Amino acid sequence: MLLQIFKSNQSIVGLIVVLLTVLLWIPGFFVSQEMILNIEVVKFNGFDFLFEPRWFNVVLTSLLIGGQAIFLNYIINSHKVLKSKTFLVALFYVLINGSAFVLFSLNLILVVNTFILLMLHQLFMLYNSVQANARLFNLGFFVGVVAVLYNPLIILFPLVIFSITYVRTPKGKDFLILIIGLLVPFIYWSAYLYLTNQLITTIDNYLLFHQDTVEKGIILNSYFLYGLGLLTLAAIFNLLTTLGRKVVKTRKLLIIVLLLLLVSSATYFYNTQNFRVTYLLLGIPVAIILAHFFLNMKRKMLAELIFVMLIVGLVLDYFL
Repeated sequence: MLLQIFKSNQSIVGLIVVLLTVLLWIPGFFVSQEMILNIEVVKFNGFDFLFEPRWFNVVLTSLLIGGQAIFLNYIINSHKVLKSKTFLVALFYVLINGSAFVLFSLNLILVVNTFILLMLHQLFMLYNSVQANARLFNLGFFVGVVAVLYNPLIILFPLVIFSITYVRTPKGKDFLILIIGLLVPFIYWSAYLYLTNQLITTIDNYLLFHQDTVEKGIILNSYFLYGLGLLTLAAIFNLLTTLGRKVVKTRKLLIIVLLLLLVSSATYFYNTQNFRVTYLLLGIPVAIILAHFFLNMKRKMLAELIFVMLIVGLVLDYFL
């Protein structure tokens, strides 16, 4: 059956995941750049990530999503976060990013997600790590890069501090190294802004509250979003009720995933209130939680049926 294919850990399944990513992004070839420009595009310092030729933009973005999916799957499998090694995490990450209402173009949040994955990888590697100076610096550096690119994600820093104290016994110098790593991207970015006379304008955009138009219409006509939302709520409930039966390492790493879900959701209420942006940020934790849910479903036929309905909703949204 379809779901059973991705429960395998065979390398060929990883290739199928990447091919599926490209397949789901085929509609991007038929969406004009003018139509995308009518949707609020997440920009970085005036750069909107839309470039020509259009086909190269679509292919590059789909391959980036496929690569992110494989890397996320590697992180989860290598740390044994789920009870078995599968490609389900990669599959759900690809499906979430293949929804019809996402931007069929390279955008800022997809770039940000790359650094969040690197951050998550370093964070998981801290568990029971003795010599962790390099990992702590890298962790702070990736959080700094993410915050520079999309400033609401500075709230990841408290999450990182909590996670460090949760997965290991930290020392005072650990936090110092973390802060140094965090400041490095800001120092370089501030120097660039100063040299290009953009520092004051950027500080205004970072610190002052600017209310933009909230996109609500995208939710009303999406079967996939409704299905994904209900399924995610069920998956969160399932995870919360089974956490107590996990081994210590798995329980701690899954709690970090839940906190990442909470932090990603909180970005909706800061500054732009853009559902499209928050949805893309939620892709990483939601993919992990859904994979956990389907792996723990005892009724295989029910799991297959739910999964097929989710796929049907995804496909219908392309045409409705």
